[in-house]
Amino acid sequence: MNFKFFSCSSWLPLIPLVLAPAAWASQSAPSALMTSPAKHALLLDLSTGSVLFEKNATQRMHPSSMTKILTLYLLLETLAQNNIKLTDLIQVSTQASKQTGSRMFLKPQENVAVEDILKGISVLSGNDACFALAERLAGNEALFADMMNEKAKELGATDSHFVNASGLSHPNHWSTCWDLARIGQKTIENFPKEYAKYYAIPEFSFNGITQKNRNGLLKDRFADGLKTGKTDAGKCGIIASSIRHGRRLMLVLNGIETELIREEEARRLLNWGFQFFQPVVFFKKNQKVVDVPLWKGETLALIAPQTIGVSLPRRLLQQVKVTIKYPTPLMRPILKGQKVGILSITVPNQAPMEFPLIAAEEAPETGLFHFIWGKKAKK
Repeated sequence: MNFKFFSCSSWLPLIPLVLAPAAWASQSAPSALMTSPAKHALLLDLSTGSVLFEKNATQRMHPSSMTKILTLYLLLETLAQNNIKLTDLIQVSTQASKQTGSRMFLKPQENVAVEDILKGISVLSGNDACFALAERLAGNEALFADMMNEKAKELGATDSHFVNASGLSHPNHWSTCWDLARIGQKTIENFPKEYAKYYAIPEFSFNGITQKNRNGLLKDRFADGLKTGKTDAGKCGIIASSIRHGRRLMLVLNGIETELIREEEARRLLNWGFQFFQPVVFFKKNQKVVDVPLWKGETLALIAPQTIGVSLPRRLLQQVKVTIKYPTPLMRPILKGQKVGILSITVPNQAPMEFPLIAAEEAPETGLFHFIWGKKAKK
């Protein structure tokens, strides 16, 4: 069996629009010359799923308070399922009120509205609020951690393990940049209204005490979320998401020495991603890419099973080559949705980026009668 290549160096015109986040590209980031003082880093363009920069992004690390985005995800999901309401009250246990680290200063035995607990976690990073929520949703924190681990795997965060709701350091509590980015992306995707309402709140007052959000990127609307973290084990980290002209980037950093450096580095990398990369959408989901010939006549349309797009360095936009590869002759039978070809995007000095192409419809095997009849019908 031979393979046919269809090349297109002029390719499609740029389509500067943002689609729903696609499946994340597995290609290496086109940023070999970029460096960062962070021990762990990952910068994604959610408009195409492309990696713009990564450093030890799959290496396990202490997530610190960035853990809380999963705690909040479970709360938002519970609210969406109407299993709890924002106006419901949570009674604070003595153990919850004694949690160390960042707090919203809950008092033992007081009744606190769920919405205040939500803000106490998203804005104040309250460990006491996390513990109180865990007791309310699961009975105790250990059972809540089981819920966290189950939900993490469901969301695709498969290399994480959580033992508490707040991110307090523990040898069996870890995550990766990739996993935190997945949870963050799913939060924005599945709870867009709640994300916009609660993650960008600059400060919150409770029990007469006003505290500012530790995410310094919010103060000038440079970012609209998500969460910072800081422990002796993990040092300073941040999950930051920023949107410009409809294009959203997500950044995960960890292992930075100070909060000031963390903020400066987050701003630098996000600015770099917006300025030096251009999202390019070649084909939308289910759009026809090419018609290919079938054995014994006729053609079969190949479509993109997902949006095919990449974020490319602006200086390389005119050097992109698109190649479509498929077997020829294409033999029947072929099922609808069967992978038939590959679309390859090549940029100078980078490994080819490949995307599957599938059959738009069924191409059943035809007998001699159908072959002869089809030939006569075409005359």
